[in-house]
Amino acid sequence: MGKHEIAKGDIFRAGEVWESPKGTLYKVLDVQLRQATLRMGSDGRGRIIRRPYDAVINWSISRENYHG
Repeated sequence: MGKHEIAKGDIFRAGEVWESPKGTLYKVLDVQLRQATLRMGSDGRGRIIRRPYDAVINWSISRENYHG
């Protein structure tokens, strides 16, 4: 990995499903201007929240993102 590359799991990326510290799943819809738009639920049909794109402390990528 190069000096300026960001590792998977360091920031929110569109299409990923993340688990919050409370155990709720959120799907990342979009990342623009250093802000991530997430929707509650692994299907992305719940309420919308916005967070800084790198505010992933205590969050984890859901296992649904790993297919093998």
